[in-house]
Amino acid sequence: MSIFEVLEVACPACGLEQPFSVLHSVNADRRPDLREAILQGELQAETCGGCGAAFQLDPTLTYFDATHGLWVVARPWAERVEWAAEEERARAAFHLSFGREAPPSAQAIGRKLRARVTFGWAALREKVALAVAGVDDTSIELVKLALLRDGAVDGVSDDATLRLVALDAESLTFQFVNDATATGGDIFTVPRALLDAVGADSPEWAPLRAELGGLYVDVDRLFVEPTAAVG
Repeated sequence: MSIFEVLEVACPACGLEQPFSVLHSVNADRRPDLREAILQGELQAETCGGCGAAFQLDPTLTYFDATHGLWVVARPWAERVEWAAEEERARAAFHLSFGREAPPSAQAIGRKLRARVTFGWAALREKVALAVAGVDDTSIELVKLALLRDGAVDGVSDDATLRLVALDAESLTFQFVNDATATGGDIFTVPRALLDAVGADSPEWAPLRAELGGLYVDVDRLFVEPTAAVG
């Protein structure tokens, strides 16, 4: 089920506290409207009743979508320096719910799920969109690395990350997104054929594909030094 609670949340602009529905768990099979809200950037987005400022509360939720084979622990953008520890926590949670520590019926579901950890709304939206489209997210991250390597786009920064924002049969559209401020930079489009060049059978990209292994499948894991993992 989808689990939420109502909390008093202060507007980041004026400080007025107001009731806010905070989601802790999203079951997209039972609530496809919540999946769509994530894709549209509308989940946990509100307008302050005092000053009228629009703001979106950071994600601190678990996303489950058996229809599209996806399970995600989504954390706030500011916590991405803790990605190694969060990856371990998420792995333990997945094993408990759908892995080796779960009942056989749950394990059967888990074998069809791709477990992931994300930070910020843009990253969660990207994973959901790729799952719905049936596109391998590791290959998308390798396309990003190819674009960075070849100088097709500017390098990574502390403020923004490269995100897939649209795709069709012919093209992939990317944008540098600042999750902290919900703003984006220039939008650019590349041929979808780039996915074939970095595919699972490509020996050139095999080492980097292995480096992106784990639950935090994101080019940021190659550039952001993590804090010490738990355990």
